[in-house]
Amino acid sequence: MPVVKTTRQKKVDGYKSRIRALLRRKMAEQDIKQAGLAKALCVSQPAVSKMIASGNISLVDLLTLDSVLKFSEEDMKFVFGRNM
Repeated sequence: MPVVKTTRQKKVDGYKSRIRALLRRKMAEQDIKQAGLAKALCVSQPAVSKMIASGNISLVDLLTLDSVLKFSEEDMKFVFGRNM
């Protein structure tokens, strides 16, 4: 049976995909490992790995990661898909 996604689910999946891409890109640019993010978030490295892989990250965690990864306005435009 084919899987049918609602418009809302497609939008959520898009956000998650962009969050994953942003985190991976910023980590690579700044040579920051998952262990560094785990320390900032006060969680384990496997928890950070799961967050990145799933794209499930709270707004509070995203704001915490901003102190480490220094998101730019362009990064936020990428995630939200519009000008802020």
